[in-house]
Amino acid sequence: MTNKLPIWVWPCVLLAAIASLYSVALRHKVEAGNRAVAPALEWGVITAAASTSGIPSDQALAELIEVGLRAVILPEDTIGDAIDRGEMTLTTSPDTGIKFLSGGQAEPRVRRALTRRGVIFPADAGRGIQLSSDTPMDTLKSVSLGLDAFAAKQITEAGLALIARNSNTVSPTKAYVEAIVADAAGLGAFGFLPQGDSVLGSRAHLQDLVNALKAKGMVYCSPEFAKMSGEAKMTALDPRNVVRLHAIQAAEIGAMTPGEVVERYGRAAGERNQRILLVRPFDDTQETPLKSLLASINKVSNAIRKEGLAVREPHPWEDPTGAEKAVPVIALAVLGIGMAMLLTTVTSKPLLLAGAVALVAVAGLAIVKNDSTYLATLAAVLLPVLGYMALRQWSGFHPIIQFGLVSIVSIVGGLCVAGLLNGPAFYVRADTFWAVKVAHFLPILIVGAMVIRDHFELPKLVSSPVTWGSIIVGLVVLIGLGFMLARTGNDNPAAVSGIELKIRSLLERYLSVRPRTKEFILGHPALIIGLFALARPNKRSQSIGGLLVALGMIGQTSMVNTMCHLHTPVMVGLIRITIGLVAGLIVGLALWPLVRRWLPA
Repeated sequence: MTNKLPIWVWPCVLLAAIASLYSVALRHKVEAGNRAVAPALEWGVITAAASTSGIPSDQALAELIEVGLRAVILPEDTIGDAIDRGEMTLTTSPDTGIKFLSGGQAEPRVRRALTRRGVIFPADAGRGIQLSSDTPMDTLKSVSLGLDAFAAKQITEAGLALIARNSNTVSPTKAYVEAIVADAAGLGAFGFLPQGDSVLGSRAHLQDLVNALKAKGMVYCSPEFAKMSGEAKMTALDPRNVVRLHAIQAAEIGAMTPGEVVERYGRAAGERNQRILLVRPFDDTQETPLKSLLASINKVSNAIRKEGLAVREPHPWEDPTGAEKAVPVIALAVLGIGMAMLLTTVTSKPLLLAGAVALVAVAGLAIVKNDSTYLATLAAVLLPVLGYMALRQWSGFHPIIQFGLVSIVSIVGGLCVAGLLNGPAFYVRADTFWAVKVAHFLPILIVGAMVIRDHFELPKLVSSPVTWGSIIVGLVVLIGLGFMLARTGNDNPAAVSGIELKIRSLLERYLSVRPRTKEFILGHPALIIGLFALARPNKRSQSIGGLLVALGMIGQTSMVNTMCHLHTPVMVGLIRITIGLVAGLIVGLALWPLVRRWLPA
């Protein structure tokens, strides 16, 4: 490092921390007011279990409500369903090939559905609904008849939230979309859940679906991990009317233990803000299907309560009113930090001017595009690097105190991200922090370059013979970076071993929040050991310490990354960071005596 950091950089850090904490506190207030989670079941699962147990469905509903059921998903009926149940009969004239649909009470409902789809048919000739000979059977059978009115009445009269599940159709019109929503709302539906591989109205009429739901007082239920056309756009169009839903597929449940299923539902609600949990029966130790349902709902309800949440009908997210006031303050503070770091590291006036222009350009880009992500990226990159730059000024402190100070500065970077990117769009993942990888890797590369500058003379380093010590340290650094690269991003099953999955399960069982593995196993121990090594008076120990400090940046950027998970409750992120810091410090202090023996006296 060429110069000492200007004293005014620390008021900038403090200002960024205060403004970010103000915004984050408003977010926490919103999260504290939205703790209702609804265990849900599909109507077909309930009726099948009730039928097998020999009791009416309304009695089954009453028993399920007692153990925590709060919502029921009712899929639409189709003409194909009506034919399969024997309510409609499809016949074909052998002479002309003309098709006829007949079915008594169901016939008016089918006529209405076909008319809504734009099908034109002659007047009733006494044989039912007359269709042309070239009517595609698959298309005909897929025509929606809307929700079953009798089933909807049973669900709503039981006091449960009715979630209508409707599929898309070929070339839907605005009138068709509005009619489907109006029918569901007329039967008392609380929410709308898409079915199949695309959302109703996709692609041209998603905005019409958004408008129709809002006009009828219905919410959009966004299924987590769904890969369907239009889902992401639908969530982004109106994130303030979205309730997220988590489900585990039957094939997945078959490969999991009941305990693992309960843990997954609990984490979905507690750590990812999922507010509807679609439960499929997983407790197969019971005598009847209904008892299996009762046990499954009861266990999921208890998991929800264990997370500190309430078993109730959910509602969409509110705006953190006032959070926007923190944005310009955080921006000014981050720009001040960036300018202080430039003055410390850059001696050339042209380069200094270029850096200042770049900082102003980032601020201008954020204003022009109305996107605070540019400022959030700047904060996420600068603050961990600032922690390393300040180590020279903190050289008189004990390594444990240095570890705490560096970590606090990095955490401020994460708080800046959470403070700048605050609102319902981020809570429901309609919007995300798209610069996660940049914020994760760039500080490590910058600090690595600074370590080489500060502790190694490049000409001598290139010409000096390779020692076993340098090889081992280099391998440790490379393995650490490779480990982080493999693990960056959303859960990557390929990078998680069976042993680690068991360790994760153990940590989740005994800790309120599981710390991130790369923090307490790798990053934090490397940093604390590196700081102890830097405090030793000989050159070799300081060189190795510098490399370990660079490796320790993995833990620092990982903490920032934790705060970049904007769909996770902010308190969960802060608790995870704290547990990781304490655990990493303990591991590092335990390993330091072993490493110290290897270093020169």
